[in-house]
Amino acid sequence: MATQNSWNSKVLADAVTLNGGAVAIGSDATDNAINIGTGADTGRTVTIGNLNCATAVDVITGAGGASITTTGNSNITLWPAGSGVVSVNTSCIVPTADRANSLGSATNSWDNVYADGLSFDGGANILAKYKKETTFTPVLNFGEGTTGITYATQTGKYTRIGNFVILHIHVALTSKGTDVGIASVTGALAAASATPALITPNRITYANTLLGLVNGTTILFQNVKSGSVPSHITNAGFANNSQFKIACTYFV
Repeated sequence: MATQNSWNSKVLADAVTLNGGAVAIGSDATDNAINIGTGADTGRTVTIGNLNCATAVDVITGAGGASITTTGNSNITLWPAGSGVVSVNTSCIVPTADRANSLGSATNSWDNVYADGLSFDGGANILAKYKKETTFTPVLNFGEGTTGITYATQTGKYTRIGNFVILHIHVALTSKGTDVGIASVTGALAAASATPALITPNRITYANTLLGLVNGTTILFQNVKSGSVPSHITNAGFANNSQFKIACTYFV
């Protein structure tokens, strides 16, 4: 069996198949580039590994890493087949320089970005929480009781951006029930205590100014008078057809 010890650079072939053993190209100390598919502008496909192989193919480089550079339209497409993903093992994906590149474009945006947090100032402040408009059921209480209370409308919704909450409640009664005591609404998100809330009342009796006070997950109805300590609104200020809307913003 003849052994080929050197290649004739003038010999051209449509394909070269080498069977048995590893093939090393450009592994000497000259650090030369290897060009594959550099012919006419007809496009070339380079396949590494067997197309039918079920195991991964590793492309290993030296300590300097690897660069993929294109000319022309400069597009590079990573296209795993089927349900495959493009993943990162332990390193970060970074732009070429600080704030130099965009993720997506004006015409090709990402569908969803899943992240544990987003920073817009080098990590000094991280947006780690976001909750789009979410509905909940507010509950009117008198003396922390709800006996016999029925509703025509009983809706609540909130949006959370970081530690900032925007809350809205709408309640319309058909019966105020039989419990007595301080009026409050439960079901709000936990908040710092003594956070004011705006209440728009309808058929609720109060002496001066009606104000809500967010305390934990409860909103209290209070009557506020200049120069006096606020007093609580009780069941006596409500009718069977009372209505109210509550709006507030607060930090959690």
